[in-house]
Amino acid sequence: MVLRAIHNAFNPILHDPRIAEPAQSASDTATPPISTPWPHRPDETLPAITQQAISVLLLSTDPHSGQISGLGYWQTANAYSAIALHDIWSSSCSNLPSMHKNLRTILSRNPHCINNFNDDTLWYAHLLLLLSAPSSPLPSAIGSNDYLTHCHEIHKHISRFVLPPGTRDVQGRDVSASVLWKSDNDCREVNSITTSLWAEFCARLACAASSQDTEGREGEGRDAAREGGWEGDRAVRLVEQAMASLDFVFRYLYDRDEDVVYDTLKLETGEVVRWCFSYTTGQTIAGCVAVHEAVRALGGKFGDERRRKANEFLVLAMRMAGKTVRRREWIQDGVVVEYGAYGPENHKAWENDDAVGFKSVLVRSLGKLWKYLRKMTEEDGRVEGVGPREMVDLCDDIDRIVRRTYGSLQTNCTNGIGQYGPWWTGPMDMSTCHSQMAVLDVMAVMRLMIE
Repeated sequence: MVLRAIHNAFNPILHDPRIAEPAQSASDTATPPISTPWPHRPDETLPAITQQAISVLLLSTDPHSGQISGLGYWQTANAYSAIALHDIWSSSCSNLPSMHKNLRTILSRNPHCINNFNDDTLWYAHLLLLLSAPSSPLPSAIGSNDYLTHCHEIHKHISRFVLPPGTRDVQGRDVSASVLWKSDNDCREVNSITTSLWAEFCARLACAASSQDTEGREGEGRDAAREGGWEGDRAVRLVEQAMASLDFVFRYLYDRDEDVVYDTLKLETGEVVRWCFSYTTGQTIAGCVAVHEAVRALGGKFGDERRRKANEFLVLAMRMAGKTVRRREWIQDGVVVEYGAYGPENHKAWENDDAVGFKSVLVRSLGKLWKYLRKMTEEDGRVEGVGPREMVDLCDDIDRIVRRTYGSLQTNCTNGIGQYGPWWTGPMDMSTCHSQMAVLDVMAVMRLMIE
């Protein structure tokens, strides 16, 4: 679905770009009545620009489903996660009530946000955990503590599709702790995005348990954690699950020469599908950061071996990020593009394609790494094999890439009223729900860096 209030390639009518229209279903091609006023931008400051971009996308929310019209199920979770991170990282609560409202509508239609694609389910697991009371430093909407209960149900569900110890593919390789892409009985593929999403989810769920335990949070949220078994040894097991899953990714889907993560391993043929999208590497970076953060948070619960393992993961995350910010296939003149996945030479701007948002996951993951490395340097944290100067230099590289990308969005990729196109180096061309969603992670990371 082309983002409303912009010229639709299938409808020659050029709508007034200052006015938004109600959501359309896929089958509704008639122009609906114009109603909702366009989000106002009071000034040209970063907070005003980022909030307008968010508000423009939220105009496309379907109140009946809670999802964003024109986005798929998993990309709606991605959009809401970017918006939630924007509020959390900027110490603002502007959009959290809308996030809670829409998420509760989704939960009412999709119990625990579970569907047959395990990666879809895990994108929602990340969102639920992000908005849960123990995870967020901001006041959450009433009742958000039960999000941890949904996280527990998702963990139980996905655990059924995590390959157990001793599992081998047709070539005899140990594929234990990898995660099947789908919950269908005939699924025989594991992939890096699902497995690394699982790794980050397990590690951050362990952090949430640790946070409840150490901060002595009272009430419903802590009780839910106890009932779900998320305290004490359970948190340690969650981190160990995360480590095992990352181990699989680095055994078979990681290219040590290029420092990228490939897409899929087919269990019945042993074939590695060497698709190299930025979000598979990005999400693996995020999983590594989450594991290291969890091990630090749990302190003495881990011995030297596990701490060394966590350090190895963080070093790998830094290696991948260091190569990423210089990878010509993903970065053009200092701007994140990944035109190989979705670019002007292989796509049309009006195509509402998931690939538009792949690079946004990379930007989000780089933001998480930047945030954690900054914290490590401020606390004089030590990582074996990495000096403080290396952490600072990588943070500077990430900072520079994100700022240049944001600057290019404002100069080359917008019509000036809060809409953004898919080509981040320009021209703006046309705005779709996918292209609008994709820029929100850049906005969120900019708020993180400026605050």
